[in-house]
Amino acid sequence: MTNSTWTTFKPMTSSKLVDILKTDTIYDDDNPQIDKLLKRHIYSHTIQILSEDETIVDTIRKFVIETNDLGFIFLRNMPIYALICPHFLNSYGQNGLLYGLSVNRDVNMDDTYALLPDQTLLLSLNTDTYHRLGLIGKESTLNRKHNIINKYRVMIELGKDYFKPEKKNYQRVMECLKRTQLKCDFILKWEPKLPNISPNSLQQYFQHVKDNNDCNDELISNMEIKRCYPTIRTYSNRSTLKPLHIKTNSEEDMYEFIDWTSAQFAEINIRSNENESEKYTDIYCVDIKGFFTGTNVRNLMKRMKKEFGNLPKEKQSMMMAMMVHGFEDSPQCWTGRNNEHYKDVSGENLYGFGQFETGNVISWVIADSFDFGIEKM
Repeated sequence: MTNSTWTTFKPMTSSKLVDILKTDTIYDDDNPQIDKLLKRHIYSHTIQILSEDETIVDTIRKFVIETNDLGFIFLRNMPIYALICPHFLNSYGQNGLLYGLSVNRDVNMDDTYALLPDQTLLLSLNTDTYHRLGLIGKESTLNRKHNIINKYRVMIELGKDYFKPEKKNYQRVMECLKRTQLKCDFILKWEPKLPNISPNSLQQYFQHVKDNNDCNDELISNMEIKRCYPTIRTYSNRSTLKPLHIKTNSEEDMYEFIDWTSAQFAEINIRSNENESEKYTDIYCVDIKGFFTGTNVRNLMKRMKKEFGNLPKEKQSMMMAMMVHGFEDSPQCWTGRNNEHYKDVSGENLYGFGQFETGNVISWVIADSFDFGIEKM
């Protein structure tokens, strides 16, 4: 843990988008403002929660252990064309939401890929790969704004009527993907439409594809399939109470709370330099790491609501915060148009909720001037 004197730093211009929520708690999953934020952020790798109440630790631990849909599969050396095979699209794409992302790659320098829940396969390609592939895409809007390697984006709309195995468009895409032999390490998860269907069947599907590789496709033969589950870590910090008793909705107070929350998750041991007799309190923190969707975050909120929603009013208004981190090397992290993402170029790809002891609740998004779409949230 790092020891640090608590100092108020002036926030960067337009670096945080803060909104006051019309709710009493951060776990109000029915709140339209929270619902909008969960739907806009596609997926994340870490969820962090903190509170003054130590029971938050057991609540989150039970949620991770008992929840069936937090797992995902890891496909090493997966050929990209495996994501557009007819049986895969018919069985999973039409019967639920698919989320996928290339991993172990640098989004600024390497070819990266994402499978979005609107049935879009996104290819973010370097110049050589783009021209070798032969499919029509668009030059990245950030090419002309930053001194980074030129990137091209190819969007394949898997759910359109013209993208069927018998159509020329589909056949052209499949031929290009097989010819170029594009592959990567990929994480993938599926959210079924029907409630009683297990999302874990993805692993069995890809294992079946590999075991029945009648054409002796080398790419399929070399693919490795693993089932993964989230990890959980708990810790506590000794911190000054100063940022906890915010009584106004001023921008300065909100920024101070966001900075203080970030410091807690970074395990910075905060000490005030203004009043040596100032009181300190224990802050309990939980980190969950894995592959999460907005639905997973919503389900966590429902679990927190179940555990804390029936407590006395003064207990419900205790200080609490949640921060959700997106993937650093994801080519897209927000839904909608103009939401390209690059590392250290287009925002920090995270959002958070904070609940003060006074009952005020806020949400925030970390962005910068190149996050075109996020500014309109």
